[in-house]
Amino acid sequence: MSLPPSQPPTQTIELPPPFINIPNIANLRDTGGLPSTITSSSGAPLSVRKQLFYRSADPSRLSLPSLQTLNSTHGLATIVDLRAQPEIEKAGTLASWEQTLASTQGAVTRNWVPVFTAEEYSPDKVAVRFADYGADDGVQGFVRAYESILEHAGRPVRAVFERLAAPDDRAVLVHCSGGKDRAGCVVAVVLGTLGVPDERIAEEYALTEKGMSSLKGYFIDRAIRGGTFGSDEKVARPHAERMVGAKKEAMAATLEMLRKRWGSPEQYVKEVAGVDDELIIAVRSKLLVPATASHPLLVGSENRASL
Repeated sequence: MSLPPSQPPTQTIELPPPFINIPNIANLRDTGGLPSTITSSSGAPLSVRKQLFYRSADPSRLSLPSLQTLNSTHGLATIVDLRAQPEIEKAGTLASWEQTLASTQGAVTRNWVPVFTAEEYSPDKVAVRFADYGADDGVQGFVRAYESILEHAGRPVRAVFERLAAPDDRAVLVHCSGGKDRAGCVVAVVLGTLGVPDERIAEEYALTEKGMSSLKGYFIDRAIRGGTFGSDEKVARPHAERMVGAKKEAMAATLEMLRKRWGSPEQYVKEVAGVDDELIIAVRSKLLVPATASHPLLVGSENRASL
């Protein structure tokens, strides 16, 4: 087997909405349009507002024109980077990325709030999480890995809430390396606090199966070549393929675990992220709007509950 490339592929695949097709950034999509169980004061159904809350894989290879398009067309103003210092250094794009951001003259800024510290992202600890992703027990392995992410994600979650609550219409993008695990957990608790049903959150998470399609081969080969799952490629490949998956069942089981441990997404953001009622109300007031039927995952509004 030839050596995998040191950098992920730059070519992306054209995908339908809610994906946004921009060169050099994978898995970019709008989380808006999903239904909420929260209703308006008159009992009318609400859904998550569009063009305020995005998620993606690493955007650090974006060109200035592409970044300017995200700003002017999609309202992007703040990028929340969840990656740890070691992986940022390994990617080797920070200097050029900061130069690109600076060229927007403040229109787009990067807020680096890592889920894991450099110590928590040591090779040994990363190996444990990767082993969970690729474990034979499948869904439960992801739950273990995602529980660890949630235990460490307080600061990033609070940073996202604070930015979303700001009195303007500037959008936020949350990303990690693939836009699947850390970004997936942060997005899940935000959407959950907005009243999006667990099933819809799990379906939104599973869109990453398509969103990461251009990156899967790269991540699989990197895991195999790095010996994450042993030296035998035939044994390692099925584990690596599971690791890059984004099955609906994995997020559904994670949300079940979250509810058992913390009570609800709202209780999680209060207890772990220190988000208070005032901040939650501000985010809900800004991001929940009269329901539309424009999101591909938007379905009926049964079982709604008033706020």
